[in-house]
Amino acid sequence: HGHLESTTPGTVAGETAGGSEYLSAMLTQLRADNENSLTVAAGDLIGGSPAFSGLFHDEPSVETLNAMGLNVSSVGNHELDEGVTELLRMQNGGCHPVDGCYFPAEPYPGADFQWLAANVVNDQGDTPLPPYWVTQVGTAQVGFIGMTLEATDTLVAAAGIVGWDFLDEAETANALVPMLQAQGVETIIVLLHEGGIPDPIEVNGCSGISGPIVAINNALDPAIDVLITGHTHLPYNCQLDDAA
Repeated sequence: HGHLESTTPGTVAGETAGGSEYLSAMLTQLRADNENSLTVAAGDLIGGSPAFSGLFHDEPSVETLNAMGLNVSSVGNHELDEGVTELLRMQNGGCHPVDGCYFPAEPYPGADFQWLAANVVNDQGDTPLPPYWVTQVGTAQVGFIGMTLEATDTLVAAAGIVGWDFLDEAETANALVPMLQAQGVETIIVLLHEGGIPDPIEVNGCSGISGPIVAINNALDPAIDVLITGHTHLPYNCQLDDAA
């Protein structure tokens, strides 16, 4: 959400959470002893942003995430606040169609990471961005499926998503599993901009968890190993049984 400045409100374990340089420093620290690491996200990296990023159509957010070494993310509903065409500019780069280039000598370069949008489809069944991303980690092929929540069309301006539908999350992911397995991918991770609400709220646990993620998890192919979720703005790191 473009909260880049060090004065960003909020705390983590009683300490000031800070902004992008705090997060970047922590990522550098976490990677130091983990050679085969990936940095992934589940959407809403842009949109709903403070003026520091929002006034520049969130180009600062993407450039900051590039510097942090983000590898891949799903889209979230806020990625579509300004429509599919603007989301494609955020991915691929170029000047804003109305406001132009803020720094003409250094046009906005686009995202170094890949946004995924598996459940955003048009009448031909095409997605505006890839549905999945595969990378080699050591000797393993790891596949990421990226989706926004099915209800995205109720949360963003209709003018920007004309001709695009938002499909059921579990059905979309399940349909991609055989395609990934055919490429030799056995580790499948879903990046999903939808989530749950633990009760009580605790980071390491999901007692009494409710919300859309519960039904989605129950409907997913057991070949899917991990869900990275979002949207509810709540922290939880936990295990739920799969359909098997």
